[in-house]
Amino acid sequence: MSGAAWGLDRCRVGMFDSRAMARRFLFRNEHVRRASDAPASPRTGRRQGEVLRVRGGAAAVVRFDARFGAGLLATVPTAPGTYIFRNAEGEALYVGKARNLRARLRQYRQASGGRRGLRMRGIVAEAAGLAWEVAETELAAELRELALIQQLRPPLNIVGAHAAGYPFWGVRIGADGVVAFCHVAAAETAKGFALHGAWRSRGRSLAAFSALMRLLALLGHPEPARRARASAPELRGRIVAFRQLSVALAAGAGAFLRGDGDAWLGDLCLALLERASARRRPEEVQADLALLRRFWRDEVAVLRQACEATGFSAWPVPQEARDPLLLRVRASNRAADGEVERGARTRAARSRRARARRPHGQGPLRARRRSR
Repeated sequence: MSGAAWGLDRCRVGMFDSRAMARRFLFRNEHVRRASDAPASPRTGRRQGEVLRVRGGAAAVVRFDARFGAGLLATVPTAPGTYIFRNAEGEALYVGKARNLRARLRQYRQASGGRRGLRMRGIVAEAAGLAWEVAETELAAELRELALIQQLRPPLNIVGAHAAGYPFWGVRIGADGVVAFCHVAAAETAKGFALHGAWRSRGRSLAAFSALMRLLALLGHPEPARRARASAPELRGRIVAFRQLSVALAAGAGAFLRGDGDAWLGDLCLALLERASARRRPEEVQADLALLRRFWRDEVAVLRQACEATGFSAWPVPQEARDPLLLRVRASNRAADGEVERGARTRAARSRRARARRPHGQGPLRARRRSR
């Protein structure tokens, strides 16, 4: 085959592929039009061909318009606020917040692939109603979202829905020299313990608590589990007690959990180095110490800095107050970052105006020489 003939066949193949792609595009749009014009099913509320024949972002548009109406976005304000998706029984399915309500709901209407897009399409597929509330500021919207999540407990919300399960750590130094530690979510059941927290991640908190108990077991003598449980019969959580454990080391653990500093970890390391049982397993000890360092960095220090930034003096921090406290800190950080960014933009604009006022080819040094 000659080069010219091969090039002609290649052009024909390209034209065929382009026409096929055009036919598929028109076929898809035709189904979008038919699905949007078809009557909704009285049983499911879905339109014929809405899910089976339409794919991608077009399916999300058709589904959103079928649920809530094609002109809904025009009525949604552009202010910050919260929104609630409800099912057919009027129960809340999902609560969210947005800096711009119309822009956020447009994302639900035009959701495509990806994890976030699939999650949005799933929420719209299960919803039958949508409502929103306008807030004065973004912080007010975040606080309102958190309050609605804790009040309504929507099944599709995870973050902030289980504040009652945020755990505390407790330390108790008995008159007989027995030191007890507890990990508990029901703070009212930990009578006699000095509580610290509340911590956000239950998994991270429990892993660090277990690591600390393993390390202290190398320094003291663990009490039998039944005897430790009998010393706090009302406690609903985990309790571990030790005999012959340094009282100073136990008191330092309280300062460590209050966020006074992580120097206590150094004291713990020195105490472990004096024990042959700890020196025989260096890798395990180092792994447990790393867990404690991460816990102090991600939980203890974060909570202490939030209390100092907002002037919150209560300790331990109540479970229901922890998330609003961190939201206020985050809002103040955003405001500070905005001030820095605005200052940088102002300085850059002044520099541009100063350069524009100079004659062409006249730099700062030449301008100073001419002025002399």
